[in-house]
Amino acid sequence: MALAEHEALVRLFGERPDLAADLLTQSLRVDLPDYDYAGLESADLTEVTPTERRADSVVALRRKSPDDEPEPVLAVIVEVQRGDNIAKGKAEGQAEAILTVLSARGIEVPEDISEKIRKCHDLDRLAALLRAAATVDSSDALLNDIS
Repeated sequence: MALAEHEALVRLFGERPDLAADLLTQSLRVDLPDYDYAGLESADLTEVTPTERRADSVVALRRKSPDDEPEPVLAVIVEVQRGDNIAKGKAEGQAEAILTVLSARGIEVPEDISEKIRKCHDLDRLAALLRAAATVDSSDALLNDIS
């Protein structure tokens, strides 16, 4: 289901590239340069160094020019983000905060416990672990206090 939702949103921009400009101007109140039309560009965002990046869509706003070669005036990179990515990011941040608190307190965290904390995506459990990290005497006690 998530893949279908993502692809549907990407397809919206593919079928109607001017949607990017509409969202920027109407929803976000961004002033755009004058342009005549919007069109899709390659979504491969490669660099000179061998790093490869891809976007969901790239929309170029172009102005007609006298030499028949439309002049780009602005490009919009479209990356569809869904709520579950936000929750995952929050969980990762909470896990790192727990490990940082333990480290700042001089508490050693074995790799297996570190991995358990990083794999947890339950925000309530992570919040409880973070509170406990401020007072526990060991990383083993951290997991025992919350279990």
